[in-house]
Amino acid sequence: MKIHRIVICSGAVIITILAGGFTQAQEKPVVMVADFELVGVPAHLKASLSGRLQAGVAATGKYRTTDPTVTRKALSEQARQQKMTDCYAEECLAKVGKALGASEMIVGTITKVKERFYTVDLKLVDIALLTSVNTVSESSRGDIEATYEAIDRAIARLLGVDVSTLPSPPPPELGALSVNTGIGGTEVYLDGQYQGTISEEGEPLRISNLTLGKHTVRVEHRDYQAKEKDIVIKPNILLKLNLTLAAISGEEEQPSEARRRVQPAARETPSAKTRGWEKGSLAPKFIGFIPNSDEEGLKDFSTGIGIGIDGRFNIAKNFAIGAELAYIGYSNFDGTYSYYDEYLMEWYDVSLKATFSTIVFKLNALATFPTGKFTPFVGFGLVYNSATIDMELSEEDPYTYELITYEESASGSGAGFQVVGGFDYHFSNKGALTVEISIPISQEIDVEMEGVSLGTWNIGGYELVAGYRFLF
Repeated sequence: MKIHRIVICSGAVIITILAGGFTQAQEKPVVMVADFELVGVPAHLKASLSGRLQAGVAATGKYRTTDPTVTRKALSEQARQQKMTDCYAEECLAKVGKALGASEMIVGTITKVKERFYTVDLKLVDIALLTSVNTVSESSRGDIEATYEAIDRAIARLLGVDVSTLPSPPPPELGALSVNTGIGGTEVYLDGQYQGTISEEGEPLRISNLTLGKHTVRVEHRDYQAKEKDIVIKPNILLKLNLTLAAISGEEEQPSEARRRVQPAARETPSAKTRGWEKGSLAPKFIGFIPNSDEEGLKDFSTGIGIGIDGRFNIAKNFAIGAELAYIGYSNFDGTYSYYDEYLMEWYDVSLKATFSTIVFKLNALATFPTGKFTPFVGFGLVYNSATIDMELSEEDPYTYELITYEESASGSGAGFQVVGGFDYHFSNKGALTVEISIPISQEIDVEMEGVSLGTWNIGGYELVAGYRFLF
């Protein structure tokens, strides 16, 4: 009987231990670990960084984690239902976490502050109350290995564990990609993220430390039709991708061994166009005018405004000519103007207020420097002004000493020179924002009023110009 009792008692103990262990396992809370939101970090690193977060949380033993694949699909579906591009908002995440049976969720962001310097922010959120349980932040300097370590430190602080208990991350299996079109200035995107530009010499652009699996490569150049291609990155292999682009005119560039390497001649004239402003362009613009007269006695100049339109035409790859027609109004000044009365043989001061309405014609020679989407330019121009001047004059009568005020109109015209500089920023193959400033060298007009010469006046001024350039 004693033996029988021992057996029964032992069985009870085993049952109790198993039940206790099962109860403890059931009491372990479930946490949903969302993928990192990346700010300024290449999208192709999301899988490896988020994988490290999920593995680290599971390794603490404090939680049961939801299946990463199921979580991603659920978040994607939730974003689609709410007509959102992603599901990083805590309200959206909480709905998915609750549906997956999680009581808490961990959300995180990795931000690129500057080159090779990142911050890792983690937050533990109570799903039912949608309140923060704990928030931590860590920083890292260096490559992806340093960011792994920052993630581990953040997990340890967030969940209150010793960082040394977390397993060391396995060496990441990564691949690399080389992209070439043979056309300098081609922009390369990977999974929607800008990666760099193929050099003017046409050397391939290399992208390292890519996570394995499918990616999408897109190349863009304003002289050519954009092209996309799906690729598969394999471990420790450099994938060489050579893409042939079709010119906007519709003529396909034919691949060749010389072109796949470097073929400057093919890039020099890829079509009838040259880089910068294509064959030419037409730009309506708004003008801000700051008078810069050195006319003796004149002061208190006000600014003016105007509108204009210019056309530019490429003569060579880095040289263009431009013609511009503009109207500038309300360039006002007031001050004192002195004149000599030949009858009385005396000098008199006249109080003068004037308003200019000026039609301006310009012919510019420009040097252009295409660099990707930006095309800086600088040049020298001939300027012809035709002005109408409405004047209000006040002077003291030399006989009665009374103040006499009267209105007159004058006109004048003349040629001069200017220096111009600025840049175009290309939004697409068909349009660009243009910004420029012109500085007068000499812009004088011969002014006459009712056939009487008022002398030569300098009406030059600084022009600040912004417009939209239509390319053709």
